[in-house]
Amino acid sequence: MDKLGALTKFSNWYATLTGMNTKPGRTRKRAGRQQTTDWAGQRPRDAVLCIVIGIVIVLSGLSIWKPVQLQWLTALFGGYDAARYVHFICMALIVAFIVVHVALALLVPKSLRAMIIGR
Repeated sequence: MDKLGALTKFSNWYATLTGMNTKPGRTRKRAGRQQTTDWAGQRPRDAVLCIVIGIVIVLSGLSIWKPVQLQWLTALFGGYDAARYVHFICMALIVAFIVVHVALALLVPKSLRAMIIGR
């Protein structure tokens, strides 16, 4: 399977996972194929997800950095080792979020260019 076929298959899987196939936005024809615009709940969901993960990663990082001074915060995560696991998982989620969004931006023709220059 070529790279474009694999990325297209991945984007279809991601669209099904996020609900974009069940609640599609308006469609338009561009570059010989149909493109679906963002699902109405996608941006708020992504914003809330980033905020929640950001807060958790900062708090778990503080509990790893100063476990003695912030005993209550370290205890909230279930101890030093659990805080490390939470911090690692949140970092992996951030990396996965970025990789998925960059891959999807590369799949849509001219979208990355439009994000950079605004046209």
